[in-house]
Amino acid sequence: MPCHRLSSVVFTALLGLMLLLLASTSASAKTSLTSVREGQLPATGAEAVFNLGGRLLASQQGQLQLLAGDAERWQPLASPVGLEPAQIRASTNASSYSWLLVDGPQPAVLKVRLQQDQLQVLGRYPLPDGLQQPVIGALGDEVLVAGVTGNGQPQLHVADNQGRWRTLPAWLGNAPPLAVQGSRGSVYLADNAGQWHRHTRDAGWQTQPAIDGQILPGSLRQLGQAHLMMLVKQADNSVVLRTFHTITS
Repeated sequence: MPCHRLSSVVFTALLGLMLLLLASTSASAKTSLTSVREGQLPATGAEAVFNLGGRLLASQQGQLQLLAGDAERWQPLASPVGLEPAQIRASTNASSYSWLLVDGPQPAVLKVRLQQDQLQVLGRYPLPDGLQQPVIGALGDEVLVAGVTGNGQPQLHVADNQGRWRTLPAWLGNAPPLAVQGSRGSVYLADNAGQWHRHTRDAGWQTQPAIDGQILPGSLRQLGQAHLMMLVKQADNSVVLRTFHTITS
C-alpha cells in the first residue's frame, strides 16, 4: 500500500474535519442532534494525521507527534516497540479502543490506547490472508476491514476487540473499497467506482444514490446517532464537507 503525501488543500481539509469531530458533543437522546464548532489547529508538516479517541496523532518523517490537550501545539510522542510510524495508514475508534491499520511485511490492525500521553499497543492482529487495498472503519465496538483479494474479489471482515475475525457478505460489484463505516447496525461503503453501498441484516447490500464526487480516504466518520460525515473531492478538485443522514438516506 503506497504512501502518498497529501496536498496542502486536502491535508488542511482533513485537519478541519478532525477538529469538527473532536469538538462534537454526544448525541442527545431527546433531539438526536450533534453540535460541532470550527477552529484552527496549529500548523504541522506531517504527512498524515489520525484520530485516537479524541486526540490527534501525526506522522512526520518517521516520527510521531501528539496534539496537546489544549490543542495549541504538537508534542513529540515516542513510538512503541514494533510500530513504525511510516507504516500507519488509517485509524478508527471502536468502543473504548482505538485501532491503527498498518502495512509492511505483515499488514495488521493494532489495538492501541493513549495512557498519560504514551501510546500503548495492546494487540496486533494480522489482516485476513491475501487482503489488498484495505480500508478500516468501526461498527459499534468492532472493527471493519474491507479490501480485495489478489484476483480482485471484494471482501469485508469484522473483528472483535480480541482480534477474532469473521467474514461479512461482500458489497455489490468488484470495485475496490474507498471507505467503510458502520452506523446504527448498518455498514456503509464507498468504492472507487463512485458507488455508495449500504448493508443491513434484513435487506443485505443495496446501492444508494451516488455521491457527487469522491470521498477522501480516511475521512468517513460517524457523527452522532444518525449522521455520517465525510470530505468529498469535487470535479473541480475543491474539497467540501458533507453529511449523510442514515435514517432518511
